[in-house]
Amino acid sequence: HGAGIVARFELKENADTLASKWPYKFVLHYTIDLTATTLSTVIKYENTDTREFSFTSLMHTYFQVPDIAQTKVTGLKGVAYIDKVKRVEESEQQDSIVVTANEDRVYTNVPGVVNVVYGDERVSVTRFNFKDVVLWNPWAEKAAEMSDFGDSEYKNMICVEVGTVASKITLRPGQTASCGQLLTVEPATGPQL
Repeated sequence: HGAGIVARFELKENADTLASKWPYKFVLHYTIDLTATTLSTVIKYENTDTREFSFTSLMHTYFQVPDIAQTKVTGLKGVAYIDKVKRVEESEQQDSIVVTANEDRVYTNVPGVVNVVYGDERVSVTRFNFKDVVLWNPWAEKAAEMSDFGDSEYKNMICVEVGTVASKITLRPGQTASCGQLLTVEPATGPQL
């Protein structure tokens, strides 16, 4: 993605993980690539066990925004979602979503790029091998209940999280899968991806 900073991390099973609720052998490779206008995060999952396993995965991306009331999320019109607050399944009707209350939605099988638009900037969120997008903001009441979240922080944040959570990723022994996201900061008036 250009000249920038790259960081790589690796996580393997150990005695503690094997004795936990995840008793499988695995290797996770996590790569972060940061440039002036992009952030790429990629996870490579590797099954080093003799048994198949399945899991869900979600990149918890919190965007700091100047004002949640002036922030829009686009690219989800027509996409089916599970509303975890209202406990219903619906299809998105809006071109631009503006969060005005506690939201926790899982948009399933998202076909394209999702954009977070605030002020004069837009962050394009491009997924790689992830099927879903979670839209989350706890709003005032939920924020006040969370010990690790400031009571008024909901006013300046929105989560647009890529992952596969409505279904599972399954890996046979020896199989790998790579999933990730590319976040690109652009002027809000430029062409949308």
